[in-house]
Amino acid sequence: MTWIDDERARFSGAGTRRRALGDGPMSIVEINWNPSRKELRVFAVLQLVFFSVVAAIVFRRTGSLAVAGALWAVSLAAAAVGCWHPPWIRPFYVGWMAAVMPIGVVVSYAVLAIVWYLVITPVGLIMRLCGRDPMQRRWEPQAKTYWIPRPGAPPIDRYFRPY
Repeated sequence: MTWIDDERARFSGAGTRRRALGDGPMSIVEINWNPSRKELRVFAVLQLVFFSVVAAIVFRRTGSLAVAGALWAVSLAAAAVGCWHPPWIRPFYVGWMAAVMPIGVVVSYAVLAIVWYLVITPVGLIMRLCGRDPMQRRWEPQAKTYWIPRPGAPPIDRYFRPY
């Protein structure tokens, strides 16, 4: 199925389905439902690192070597299987990504909000207070038109000499 078929189906209403969180055309975070073998191997190694850190924290807080060792052993086995035969670890990859995707969505929107309210809005307010109007949107009652004359198109030969 090509993207054209997908768009036709979307606009015609054929084959409609509920969209999951992060499944829209403008989503910030998307889940890769069909990861490559390389991505699965990277996931296997990274989960080993992550759960090794978790095992160290568990050992440090509880002092239980058995729990920390079991956690590390299961993680090591999963990493070995994931590196040896990546398709076997795909269900864990998809499950993990589906579980942490809401966190990614919340963090993404939080970062966007922080940048908007702490960077873009103050810069805009300061520019307004200083009288700067970079888009020249200020109302001028004596102006007959707001049209800005632009130069004509360059000669066609110019397209063959871009520099």
